[in-house]
Amino acid sequence: MKIAEVRQVYADGAHNAFTDLVHFQGDYYLAFRSCPDGHMIFSSSQIVILRSETGDEWREVARYSVPGEDLRDPHFLSTGRRLFIYSGAWPVKEGSPSYKRQDEMNSYVVYTDDGSHWSDPQVAKGSKGYYFWRCGYHQGTCYMTAKRRDPARRLAAPEDKSAFQTILLRSQDGIRWDDLSVIVPEYGDETAIQFEADGRLVALARHRQVESGAILCLSEPPYTTWSRSTLSYNIGGPLLVKVADQYLVSGRRMRSGEETVTALYWLGEGDLTEFAVLPSYGDNSYPGFVETGPGRGLLSYYSNRPDARKGAPPSDIYLAHLQWVR
Repeated sequence: MKIAEVRQVYADGAHNAFTDLVHFQGDYYLAFRSCPDGHMIFSSSQIVILRSETGDEWREVARYSVPGEDLRDPHFLSTGRRLFIYSGAWPVKEGSPSYKRQDEMNSYVVYTDDGSHWSDPQVAKGSKGYYFWRCGYHQGTCYMTAKRRDPARRLAAPEDKSAFQTILLRSQDGIRWDDLSVIVPEYGDETAIQFEADGRLVALARHRQVESGAILCLSEPPYTTWSRSTLSYNIGGPLLVKVADQYLVSGRRMRSGEETVTALYWLGEGDLTEFAVLPSYGDNSYPGFVETGPGRGLLSYYSNRPDARKGAPPSDIYLAHLQWVR
């Protein structure tokens, strides 16, 4: 695989971040969070959706927000007939960023049947106390990974990272969600999933402790039990996709003493092999990916500009054009 081109596709002086990509009914869609106040928790955040016929020229088709909430980390789920976007949300006290308890959170969903007319954001049923993250669609069922605080450890100190879990949920309609299993019982965080043709489910989880390696998790239908192993590197905002019969991983490289960058890896033999680094500085990563043709694909991500203070505006949205030989 090689990086054929990297270009900026969105820059307006705000902190633009946390991307995802999808192909739906003949067009490509790109979603991200945009906030004039920066990376942290602000009710001024919005989710922006762009559309392109070819992946070259993009135009905005929708933008939404929820009063008193910071919507973040939009992720697409396509059933073929309907396209959903899910966003985790932090409640905000007006005038000052303020985290509340994890069990007071909700996650939100919007959807469209034609790419032009979008629903209003609504709370995804079953998301109380959950921060929705990446999702998938397999054999007519929707699946979702989410972060939560372990219900058995409600009295754990907020800074106790071991009290967080990654959960797998499922839904038949994309609106109502039910718990299915615990993917990561301790130190759970952002988790990407990929279904194999035989039904096996592969998950790659960021470890909540920066110095620890990411967690590779495997499950067979009906996805109620998991095996787990620890990788050499931790990955922030992990992406896991199947490309040319291999697992492509991307996200924020997290190694002690090194600059954070957006890197590309192959996952094989139970570990990660880094093969490229995208132009990225300061606050960056959180990629999306979509194939655009045989041996071609787009990878979205965000990055601070080299002269920006980390986590502050501006950060911009980029697309990397990837090429590979099967």
